[in-house]
Amino acid sequence: MALDAVGTFVAGALLLVMPETVNTFYGFGQTEIELWFTRFIGLLSVALSVLLSTTSRNVEDKPFQRATLALIGINAVVAMSIYGAPGVHTTGRDISTGIFGFVAFLFLITLPIKPIGYKEATK
Repeated sequence: MALDAVGTFVAGALLLVMPETVNTFYGFGQTEIELWFTRFIGLLSVALSVLLSTTSRNVEDKPFQRATLALIGINAVVAMSIYGAPGVHTTGRDISTGIFGFVAFLFLITLPIKPIGYKEATK
């Protein structure tokens, strides 16, 4: 989940700072409302990254499993939403779809690891 937290933070920061570039990358428009919405999603992504960074540390197995199941679903839905979004279909959209799908797959692999005894090192 730490890797997803970093990725979510970076993506959110890019959405906040460079909405025109991100919209072009995905083949979206450049109207003021579309740019505002891109910045808003960036703000939500930065907030989500804080939650993701704290979820996997020092939690018992059941809360970790619930968070992992939720993140599998969220990443899969985001991948499908990016792929099916209106606008020009670009290579950037395909890359993002692949990344979110891969992260969902990684969470699926992680799900059985924590309950069988793997714990992150604490300082």
